[in-house]
Amino acid sequence: MYVVTLIEIGDEVGFIIPDEILDRYNLKIGDELEVLETDKGLILIPSAIASGADGNGL
Repeated sequence: MYVVTLIEIGDEVGFIIPDEILDRYNLKIGDELEVLETDKGLILIPSAIASGADGNGL
């Protein structure tokens, strides 16, 4: 599990994704993440994985 801190980015709020996670999921600047709300909180899913377009069959 990772803990991130919310930061101000201009008029918006964001957080920094650790390099280990970026590398593991081959994420780059400009990639989209789907945000799912569950009864336990939020889940982030790279759009390429959610759509099955990541080339790994996930």
